[in-house]
Amino acid sequence: MSFRVADSGERQKLIRIVIGISALLFFAILPYNAVGRPMRYFAFGSFTARHTMLTAIPLAMLLAVVVRYIGQNFSRKIATFVAIFILTAQVVILHQGYSHKAAALVFKDMLTDAFKETEAPLSGYVAIEAVGFEGPRHVNNNAINLCLAKAYGKSAWMANGYWRRKRSIEPEWMKKLYGTTMGFPFCVDVTGEAYTKYTFTLTDFHQEGRVWYWYYYLTHQYQSFRPELKKVRELERWDMESE
Repeated sequence: MSFRVADSGERQKLIRIVIGISALLFFAILPYNAVGRPMRYFAFGSFTARHTMLTAIPLAMLLAVVVRYIGQNFSRKIATFVAIFILTAQVVILHQGYSHKAAALVFKDMLTDAFKETEAPLSGYVAIEAVGFEGPRHVNNNAINLCLAKAYGKSAWMANGYWRRKRSIEPEWMKKLYGTTMGFPFCVDVTGEAYTKYTFTLTDFHQEGRVWYWYYYLTHQYQSFRPELKKVRELERWDMESE
């Protein structure tokens, strides 16, 4: 068995294709490595695995060339097995990039539903503390505000997310902080400076997501997480000692 390509023209063509695809792969990896972001392959559910998504296409192209070469020069049966492995690897890579999105969507859905079943807090500042889980890392302040807006039909609150954070929360300052996101203005309906704190409890919720979370999101079935939103503090006016 020889690993050499007999035809000189075919060999030059193969070399050019491999070099071109390798260049695509290099530039797919470069953006994340340049800013010190890790590339984690086959790390199921990892938040950092999304960095591998750009490499899916050049890897598929490069491995397709390998499969074609094996089929032409060795065995079609071997080429078929290699192709199956390639497709499986690609599914894993793409799943890693998307699974953490499912966790964010499920989390925001559950929080919005929990607010809908709860009396609206006084206009002002809202703090949410996670209990029994770590919230998705990419759910930011604006996402929490949007959950409140969806639940109550107005933007009368200023949320700093579900993590603790100490900073000024005067309405004008908060409006500058949030501004307008995706065309939706936050905090425009704020009429007070009340402080309301909630605990949000979930069971067996993974912040980086699982593939079956997409099923939960599409069917809106969240009972297994046993979501519970509980008001633990409410002040008509917030002060630096309140949290």
